[in-house]
Amino acid sequence: MVNRKTDLTEDRYPDLEIYIKRITAIEVIAWLESSFRLITKVDIKDGASCQFHAPVNGNDEVFDCIIKENSVKGGFTSVWFKSNLTHWKTDQDCAQQACGFFRTEVRCSTGAWQGHDEGGWLRFTEEGKKTVNWFT
Repeated sequence: MVNRKTDLTEDRYPDLEIYIKRITAIEVIAWLESSFRLITKVDIKDGASCQFHAPVNGNDEVFDCIIKENSVKGGFTSVWFKSNLTHWKTDQDCAQQACGFFRTEVRCSTGAWQGHDEGGWLRFTEEGKKTVNWFT
């Protein structure tokens, strides 16, 4: 996991990372293409590295996204937006939308990531949101 989110601006995380249960990189890319325009996709072991265009304040900005299948025990696919030029302010916003779209479990950190899981993890399912300890 990435050591990140130390500089929050207007409650917007500088990058985003969510974990989607039993979803392929191809499915994640198709979901992201409903909001952003895919520029490039490079296949990597068990995933993809992509660049997308995103409309930001009237400009067409580019951001990178790394998608890694089975990155965490339980069959979770990591989706990491290296810079947050998306319409989601936080991991929670992104995870909630992904859960609704895929209708599967999605997890993310509970808050600003400082290198360990201070407050546990948020688990989104169709039944709702719950704080969990990933490793128990």
